[in-house]
Amino acid sequence: MAWAVELGYRVALRNIEADPVFGGSEAVLATKRLGPESVALHLLVALDAGKVEQAGLTAEGDRQMREFVHRRITLDQVWASIRLGHALLAESFIEACRTLVPVEQQPEQLALVSRLLFTYVDGFARGASETYHEEERAWLSSANAARDEAVRSILDGGPVDVAAASRTLGYQLDGRLHVALVLQHATPGHADATVVHRAASATIDALGATARLVMPVGRTAVWAWCALARDVPPPPVDDRLARPGTLLFLGEPGYGIEGFRRSHREALEAARVAQHSAVPHGDVVRYADVDVVAMMTTDREQASEFVARELGDLGRNEDPLAPALRETVLSWFEHQGRTQATADRLVVAKNTVTYRLRRAEQMLDRPLTERRLQLWAALLLARHLTPDHQPVEDRTEARRSERRG
Repeated sequence: MAWAVELGYRVALRNIEADPVFGGSEAVLATKRLGPESVALHLLVALDAGKVEQAGLTAEGDRQMREFVHRRITLDQVWASIRLGHALLAESFIEACRTLVPVEQQPEQLALVSRLLFTYVDGFARGASETYHEEERAWLSSANAARDEAVRSILDGGPVDVAAASRTLGYQLDGRLHVALVLQHATPGHADATVVHRAASATIDALGATARLVMPVGRTAVWAWCALARDVPPPPVDDRLARPGTLLFLGEPGYGIEGFRRSHREALEAARVAQHSAVPHGDVVRYADVDVVAMMTTDREQASEFVARELGDLGRNEDPLAPALRETVLSWFEHQGRTQATADRLVVAKNTVTYRLRRAEQMLDRPLTERRLQLWAALLLARHLTPDHQPVEDRTEARRSERRG
């Protein structure tokens, strides 16, 4: 069972890598893994019985399809995801069969795996299509559909009849100072939409908004906008805005329809940086707090290669002191090269800071003052990049170790 659960997780991750529209948060990943995980578990039962008792959409898959409709993921994208999932499931089951089944029994077992997998996935796909169309018909007949289409049309950046869009949304777009919010469940797999809706309303109240627009995005997230009075400074954005069970990401205030769009893009970027960062950001993240990292990680692979090239040995963790050396140099930069201030910030002795700076120079094989801007940027990126975006050389060696193991 644990193998099937892990397989479902890996299939979900591969699907998100192939099409990022399926990603977005830990809660979204928890939903995306439901389909492949349930298929893997049912296939294990079918293999044990030697036949598929009932081929069709599982309860978990049904929930997943309905979620995709509300997130406006197209059926073509769903089909591509199912095809990729089928290929990955087949690859994993066949590899397990070759590893665990005696050689003389493998032809028979491989044929059984192939037949059962095709039968089950075919039934799953047909059920997925029926459920998707059923949910889409219900959604299109609801009032939320018109508002959703209006918002997405605005965000796409094309020409918009502002007056008509404002009437559809019940929210005036022009002549206002907008702040965008993205709220998500903090607990992966949580699907109670009322939690994020209540949190959105409470947060907007705390911001002192004069108007609001709240739009569900599936069952795990909310996009929201609120209008602030121009002549009244908003309250500080900090953890006091946090609401239990949710994560809050905010864009910066912006005027008119362009400000509406830009603030939303910034809120999504704040969410992206926080959710893919090795550094804890808390339950409330403002774009202004992560804007530099957001810009530098638009292409995360390129950012990883830049870190590897710029830091060399200092960017790797072969020396257990390397993480502390990186943080010390970065803090030293942030304190304008003042050793005592750096020591106070890190709560270590001044001599310790001096030693670490010298050791970092040895690992870099150059003075800290050489290519200072590039070094600072690489250190900042190294702080935020998650282990799956570690320097290329480290990932390559890790893969070799996995093969050897």
